[in-house]
Amino acid sequence: MTTRFKLVLLALLALSAFIPLYGEDDTIALEQDSSDPKLAKIVLIAGNQAGNILHQYWAGTVLISKLLRQTPGIHVVVVRGGWPKNPAIFDNAKAIVLYMEGGEDGTVHPLSVPGRMDVLQKAIEAGAGLVTLHKGGAVPGEPAQKMMQWQGAVYDFKSSNKGHWTVAFQTFPQQPITRGMKPFKLNDGYCVGLNFIPEMKGVTPLLYAPKAKGNLPSIAESSTDSKDITAWTYERPDGGRAFCFTGLHSHRYMAEESIRKLVINGILWAAKIEIPADGAKAELDPADLEKNIEVPQAKDKKK
Repeated sequence: MTTRFKLVLLALLALSAFIPLYGEDDTIALEQDSSDPKLAKIVLIAGNQAGNILHQYWAGTVLISKLLRQTPGIHVVVVRGGWPKNPAIFDNAKAIVLYMEGGEDGTVHPLSVPGRMDVLQKAIEAGAGLVTLHKGGAVPGEPAQKMMQWQGAVYDFKSSNKGHWTVAFQTFPQQPITRGMKPFKLNDGYCVGLNFIPEMKGVTPLLYAPKAKGNLPSIAESSTDSKDITAWTYERPDGGRAFCFTGLHSHRYMAEESIRKLVINGILWAAKIEIPADGAKAELDPADLEKNIEVPQAKDKKK
């Protein structure tokens, strides 16, 4: 064995220590509708992997689908790649969930593609609730105005902020989405400093994430400032609902039970499904956190 070969082998072994071992992928039926009109249809849309290995929107969406199926009376539709091949899958949806990359740094948000906002608007006007997770609601340009109408707030690419810091969440407002949540501490990637609808009409803050100072975690309850809101609900004038959470930078944060409760309760609330007193069932198989991991890809750049 030559010295050069030994050096290459050692380098590869060293590199492998930083490569996580992933579980096998699940076999997921995509865009599969139900023939049972009694079931509440919830459509989950996973965005493409966009370069940051922690942004595992597909793995997170599959995990959310498994958690949702623990609630009876639901039919979950899973969409991959940021948009359905057949938009008719939105017909009669009780809620539509967007878990994807925002339209920044040249990345094309799926809703920036001409015609798609109109399709989504049709579903929302028909009564579908809207759920946006992490940067799912961060659409640039003119579409942001519609997003404001649908979810009560928008991420402003010039004035809003994003970053990673630790927040200690100790108490929660009396709202069905917070049922079953317990105090927890988490270093997540938050988007804050959002632009909310005038007078916050229809908006109910759920979680605040004031920026931490140094290594000390911030205390969520230390703020009631709208610039620190990271999770909220919005009740539209037409009676429709939206639930938004700008955290969940990594799907692995759903290892925390309170995050699972927040996400699943929020989706059910947006779909107008009754939430149990102790929150929706959201039992986790830890192995599912390591499944369906996508290799980082180059960002979809605007042409």
